Amino acid sequence: MPGLALDARVLARAYDYLRATRPFCRWLLPESDALVFHVARSRHWQGQCYAIGARYGIDISEALVGQSPTLLAVMAHEMVHLAQKVARTETKAAHNAEFRRLAAQVCRAHGFDHKIF
Repeated sequence: MPGLALDARVLARAYDYLRATRPFCRWLLPESDALVFHVARSRHWQGQCYAIGARYGIDISEALVGQSPTLLAVMAHEMVHLAQKVARTETKAAHNAEFRRLAAQVCRAHGFDHKIF
């Protein structure tokens, strides 16, 4: 059974969909064309968000993300990290109290399991 055919365009559209919904639509996240999206092959992580100079990037691993619900949950998780990067509220603890608070909002709105988010 083939999985999703991920590419940068699909990742950007998943981002756009989530960005248009609550709570993301209230967070003033950058538009997708201001970000860099990459499909990775990592077997160690599903997604990652990072800064590239003044721009941001989100990578999603095609090795670990093969279904639409997983893609949306992983993208949403990375968008919480992005919100913290944009607001400059990250700490050395990747999932600090603010991350957990924002993640709880996302999980309530989208029905994601907060235990694995």
